Amino acid sequence: MFRKITALVLLALVALALMIAAPLRAAPNSNTFTVNTTADATDVAPGDGVCETAPATNNCTLRAAIQETNALAGADTIILQPATTYILTLFGSDDLAAKGDLDITDALTINGGGANSTIIDGNGSNMGDRVFDIRSNGTPTVNISNVTIRNGKLPPGNVGGPSRTLPT
Repeated sequence: MFRKITALVLLALVALALMIAAPLRAAPNSNTFTVNTTADATDVAPGDGVCETAPATNNCTLRAAIQETNALAGADTIILQPATTYILTLFGSDDLAAKGDLDITDALTINGGGANSTIIDGNGSNMGDRVFDIRSNGTPTVNISNVTIRNGKLPPGNVGGPSRTLPT
């Protein structure tokens, strides 16, 4: 009888410990990346938590920051500089933000330094592509504020506009 009571008490303590620990599990990480160059270059290792176009350079481009946020779980933030124009120059097409438009696949906030001051230029006449391609992968929320988005172009044979949101 004593063993049954001891086993039940032990089982109850384990169950209580699991119930207490469950809400304490960490939420997906939220990362903030500050873009510090106007170059249009890819991230050297998307998903490593470091926005960098080459090892040990500290150069974080808008494209590299988006690649990092796509590869990391959770809602992330990208901070753009005021009085700066970011021009897309990597020609091509993919769904990884490595070339062409900036593909967004995860919850993201992009904050600029002011709509009259921070500009993302899709360079549509040369690139022939939109600026953003938001691929929902469920229901991520994308917020872009204090930024002017210009010169996106609808690729031939595509639907959408200079920016597009697609369910996947």
